[in-house]
Amino acid sequence: MKRAIKRFLTIITVIITLLCIFKTSTIKASSDLDYINLYEVVVDPRNDGTLDISIHLNWEVLDSTSEGPLEWVKIGIPNKYVDEIEAATNNISKIKYYSDNGSYIRIDFSKKYHANEVVDFAFKFHISRMYKLNSDSCYYDYNPGWFEEIKIKKAIVKWKTDNVNYINTYDYISDGYYVYEKTDLDYGECIKVKANYAKESFTGLSEKMQYSNSWRTTKDIIIIIVVILIIIAIIVGICVAAKVSTDPYMENRGFCGPHYYFFYSRHRYYSAGVDKTGKKLVNPDTVMHSTGSGGHSSCACACACACAGGGRAGCSRKDFYNTNIQTIRIRKVLNGELNKLK
Repeated sequence: MKRAIKRFLTIITVIITLLCIFKTSTIKASSDLDYINLYEVVVDPRNDGTLDISIHLNWEVLDSTSEGPLEWVKIGIPNKYVDEIEAATNNISKIKYYSDNGSYIRIDFSKKYHANEVVDFAFKFHISRMYKLNSDSCYYDYNPGWFEEIKIKKAIVKWKTDNVNYINTYDYISDGYYVYEKTDLDYGECIKVKANYAKESFTGLSEKMQYSNSWRTTKDIIIIIVVILIIIAIIVGICVAAKVSTDPYMENRGFCGPHYYFFYSRHRYYSAGVDKTGKKLVNPDTVMHSTGSGGHSSCACACACACAGGGRAGCSRKDFYNTNIQTIRIRKVLNGELNKLK
């Protein structure tokens, strides 16, 4: 039974390790699936310092064979404190907040888009906890969501001019907005907007409502807690079952080794038991072995992605990022461990 428990714990460790590898080893596309012709962001601060943001994208599908047609996308936003999420075009069938190692707006389209087709869509939302305060001013440091796997032909950011003391970059003013334009954005390239106001420009500013990049919802946290509790319950249940089912002979008379004790570069092992008369051994013989110098390895899993970008959905449907390689590895390891238990 103890050997079975060790095998079980080994399987759990292998699964966690391979999941970390799977999460961090996505392979960049050899050819682009999509291209964004236009990415436009319009920002309107409210009197309380929160922001109304409107986003318009002209999105062209380049490849619908590798991953299938475009069905939904996710667009990065700064945090989870978002409401009043609304579609502004009738080609959007569903829109909602979406947490996936970051904060996003998920947009489902009313039809599928294939290669050489273009979807022009827009949406808007209201977001809180975006400003920071110092002694006499209120300021914003806003980076519109970017796209790790998609190039952008033209990006436009518009920021309302009312009461602005300073804004870091703009090309011109039009219809009451500072307008900044940038062309030919590369993969993952983003725009940084900094705007400064006098505190008196807003009402109801609060230190408790300053910027936060939190993205996990209450539902996310509950799911994580439940999963952890289930895993703990399974491990405890197995340990209890092993203890209850332990043969008294194995507990007090039989050989239960080997037990390992590690000391720096050396370790010893011994098997605790009884002699031929049934007398318990107090000081069993030990055998010393030196460990090889060799190399070492470790799992430094960066399983959390801080990406605030966006992209299309379903990037593992047809193994565009070679996810099946990881699935095959997991299957082989698990089969090997399960065979050892038989």
